[in-house]
Amino acid sequence: MSYREQPIRVELTATNLRLHLPAGRARPIRVRVEGREAELYPGQTRDFLLEAPDRVHT
Repeated sequence: MSYREQPIRVELTATNLRLHLPAGRARPIRVRVEGREAELYPGQTRDFLLEAPDRVHT
């Protein structure tokens, strides 16, 4: 995936979203995950713990 010509590696599990920007001279990007904002800089990796979805009881 890329945003404004900045490649972003995305890893997603049921409980975590990991975003990684490769090193370089690109500008930082601002992201929002489940209402939480963060600024990511080239070369940085950021993990976001995801909220558990509501479970349906049958």
